[in-house]
Amino acid sequence: FPPPYHDLHLVWSDNFGDATVYPPEQRVLPDESRWEADTECNRWVNSPTHGELQQYMPLAAGNAYVHGGVLRIEARRELTSGGRDYSSARLRTRGRGDWCYGRIEVCARLPHARRGLWPAIWLLPTESAFGPWPNSGEIDIAEHVGFEPGVVHGSVHTRSRNGRRGNHARRRMTVADAHSAFHVYAAEWEPGEIRLCVDDACYFRARRPDGGANTLATAWAHWPFDAQCFHLVLNVAVGGRWGGRHGVDANAFPCALEVKYVRVFQLPQAQAHAAAADRGKGASSPTSS
Repeated sequence: FPPPYHDLHLVWSDNFGDATVYPPEQRVLPDESRWEADTECNRWVNSPTHGELQQYMPLAAGNAYVHGGVLRIEARRELTSGGRDYSSARLRTRGRGDWCYGRIEVCARLPHARRGLWPAIWLLPTESAFGPWPNSGEIDIAEHVGFEPGVVHGSVHTRSRNGRRGNHARRRMTVADAHSAFHVYAAEWEPGEIRLCVDDACYFRARRPDGGANTLATAWAHWPFDAQCFHLVLNVAVGGRWGGRHGVDANAFPCALEVKYVRVFQLPQAQAHAAAADRGKGASSPTSS
């Protein structure tokens, strides 16, 4: 790792090939001390603003399971209890794994490239210190839309630059075998800078636009990433304003985002940086959009 990443500490991990936790011959649920199924988002992902077609299911439904050393997050074409035509899973580490600064890496294989599929590996704020989305930020480590085979997108969202405005900072990278091979998708996050990587290649870099000159109390709208912890989200959406732009291939199902492991390395000074940033937050940060 480049400085300061030569002195990282592993602080959180889940190895789906660990036979002591996940017997390879059995189909078992993800470790609930590390993961929870996010079903709260069903209240808004199907709204006209988002246009997604799936219902995210609880763990008991079996859309997310570990088998043969791999976590599978599976989207299926089936009528759900909520009246949707597709079921899927959205896992998060909120309250079980929340971090400020470091390297978050996910070894994953994307589902096949079919219209309407929208798998994502991303980070959301745990406490939303600056208010609801997009005020408190979002870090998209890797997103894929099925109508673009072998292409991965990375981005960050803030109040001043976000997907709703269409001006968010973003980059794309070609990963030709993303659907057939496992790759390490990672975020390297330090005070004032975020880098997104595939394997050993950094394909996206975002820096705090004020160069650190302003206090957090005045800079949060442009850079909300220096005062709060984020957690990991893994999901497969169906449709949506982006993923469903060219419709949905009915023959794409079932399909799965597959994950071998997740590892989180943290900078030794991460908590000190977070505490200092929190002291500088001041009283001017909003509580609503």
